[in-house]
Amino acid sequence: MIHARPAFTQLHIPVAGAAAVRQLVSYINELLKDGWLYFQAGESTAAYRREEIPRDTIIVTVSTDYAYYHQFEIAFHEVKQHWMPFNEIWPDAPGEPQLQLQEEDDHFLFIMKNVNTGQQYVVAATGISFYAGTVYYYKRDRLDKNERCAIWI
Repeated sequence: MIHARPAFTQLHIPVAGAAAVRQLVSYINELLKDGWLYFQAGESTAAYRREEIPRDTIIVTVSTDYAYYHQFEIAFHEVKQHWMPFNEIWPDAPGEPQLQLQEEDDHFLFIMKNVNTGQQYVVAATGISFYAGTVYYYKRDRLDKNERCAIWI
């Protein structure tokens, strides 16, 4: 089945406001807690055209196997500042919350930890969004709902 490629703004609608952000972070942590997952920050040019992604947005993709696909996307919106390397893959901490949240006056601090190095990666942003769907890095003739091929396929 062929599906139209959805735009970034269709899949990533920012959640803002303390209660909504706390609820989404809790949901993300619950969904990802048992994973053996890997994370990578960057423009996610596998999933979207560069011009689709707002300039003040950072996307972190999540995968069990970056050689073939990623399964989740966390987007941080209206990023004020960040301390996060781009295009570096880091492992999760199985059984632990993957995303910590600190509330500031006019933004949130989203904190992720590289368990290999112990380093914390921090994004200061006003909103967050999350998408669960697979982006394959190779051609597939049949795609189900919430599946798509990388932009270069």
